[in-house]
Amino acid sequence: MPEKPPDHYIDSTILLDFHLVNSLSSFLKLPLRIVTVDIMAADLEVPTQPEIKSAGVFVKETPVFVLEKMGETAVKYGITIYASVDV
Repeated sequence: MPEKPPDHYIDSTILLDFHLVNSLSSFLKLPLRIVTVDIMAADLEVPTQPEIKSAGVFVKETPVFVLEKMGETAVKYGITIYASVDV
């Protein structure tokens, strides 16, 4: 059985950049499993989450520990974060 390629996580800027130059589908032809987390996908107006998923990007739920760390960092440095999740 062929080995499943490892997950390669990307952020919303990568999705947006490839979408803007009409190359998201070409990027996804690489022998990689491209993954992003839901808060990254939700960060974009274009491409939309359905477009991201239909292009072949796997969207995973952001782990709770990541959200907690974001909150701790925001408090520590006095920055604002926008994340809507049910924890």
